[in-house]
Amino acid sequence: MDWYYTAGGAQQGPVSEEQLKQLKTSGQLAEETMVWREGMSDWVPYSEGLFSAEAAPAQETVPVPEGTVDYSQRREEFLSGIQNEKIRDIVSELGAGPYQWNSVFPDPEKFGNKGHTKNKAVWLKKVEPLFGELLFPGEEILIATSGIFCSFAEQYFLGWMSTLINRTAFLFTNYRIIMIHMDSKNQPLQMKWHIPYDQVKKFKTSGLSAAITFKLKDNKSFTFTSIPKPDRKALKVFVDEMSTKVEKEDFRIPFHQCRDNLCPTCFRPVPPKTYTCENCQEEFIQPWKPAVMSLCLPCLGDFYLGHRGLGAMEAFGYIIIILALVAGFLEGDSEGVIAFVVVIVITHISDAFLTLHMAKKGLIPVKMAWKAH
Repeated sequence: MDWYYTAGGAQQGPVSEEQLKQLKTSGQLAEETMVWREGMSDWVPYSEGLFSAEAAPAQETVPVPEGTVDYSQRREEFLSGIQNEKIRDIVSELGAGPYQWNSVFPDPEKFGNKGHTKNKAVWLKKVEPLFGELLFPGEEILIATSGIFCSFAEQYFLGWMSTLINRTAFLFTNYRIIMIHMDSKNQPLQMKWHIPYDQVKKFKTSGLSAAITFKLKDNKSFTFTSIPKPDRKALKVFVDEMSTKVEKEDFRIPFHQCRDNLCPTCFRPVPPKTYTCENCQEEFIQPWKPAVMSLCLPCLGDFYLGHRGLGAMEAFGYIIIILALVAGFLEGDSEGVIAFVVVIVITHISDAFLTLHMAKKGLIPVKMAWKAH
């Protein structure tokens, strides 16, 4: 359907939705530019127009397959085909969830895949309790994998610590890609996201860095490393096939942007820059708050966000800087004192920006502030 927008005090258009997005990407439209299309009661800012209930596509619900699936039987059939008793025992700890077992665990007994199968079964077991509310009716898990979000800023400032705070589990379903933030023990944390397949512009894998990269239709890119080889191999073709399939079948799941934050409580997609869930009224931490905390005292914002290990490491480094400053002051080294004051100022500012960046990655309920999660 055609869109209209305002520019220079006059109505412009009509343009297609894709053309409207291109105008925004090129800088010709701003977030506050007013837009409208047939079926909407009034003009709204661009930031709301594409995602408002009035502007939503006519088919905005997930199709529910007819009939029921016997997941218990599907599970038993898969387990009966595993000859290795140890592997079978590990996989059998999973419940009769909505898995496509053969694609979730490809060649579980193949040499080199056993460790991968065990690790996957361990973290899936910890994620399974979320399935009841997380998955749509009829939604099935076709491929599951895990990796580490690759952020240059975090790698530069945090080094190896960034690999511990960016672990991510992926559930590639028949409708979308679900991402779940995990801790170093594979426990699911608060932040969760999803990407509808029809919002993936390009997907690629890399053998050298064991990475996968999503380039979305809003031109944002997300790279994840340490993806197991069997999963990378399967995903190379799978994502492109699913993107084509959903376009042909012409359905959309509810979404607000190419990669949505999911409410940690009810798992519904939350509009950008929104800090109260419209569905369950859960309130989320606003990024500026922990950033201001870290500006006042480096590490404080990290503790507020629940990153206790990172906060402790930053606190230790900050104490060393303060002790060096005091030592220089007592020795009367004025130049050394000035240098350390500059270092302290830079530390406060850089930690505030880093904390802001981390807080913007997803949604954390206010009730979880100060708690490890």
